Amino acid sequence: MQNPIERHIGWMVEVHYSSYYSNPDRGILRDVVDQWLELVKNPDKPREEALLIPISAVRLVKPLNPPHDEGSRLVRPATAPESDDDDQPAERR
Repeated sequence: MQNPIERHIGWMVEVHYSSYYSNPDRGILRDVVDQWLELVKNPDKPREEALLIPISAVRLVKPLNPPHDEGSRLVRPATAPESDDDDQPAERR
């Protein structure tokens, strides 16, 4: 049976701990293995941090943003449509 948290691998999540005195951590959920969460803070930056968090210490995993869909990324620059106005000089189009 799949752990329900595994559905959010790759998502930006906020992890709230069972201790109410600690601050939540925010990052990309990279993996869930053997009762451990791997959370990456500041991904793809020089100060990237990986946290290993025991599931027994987690009170709430709040999904924030789904992973970026590569299919929706614009791969060519957007250009304005050319007008059919021949009265305008080329510099003003």
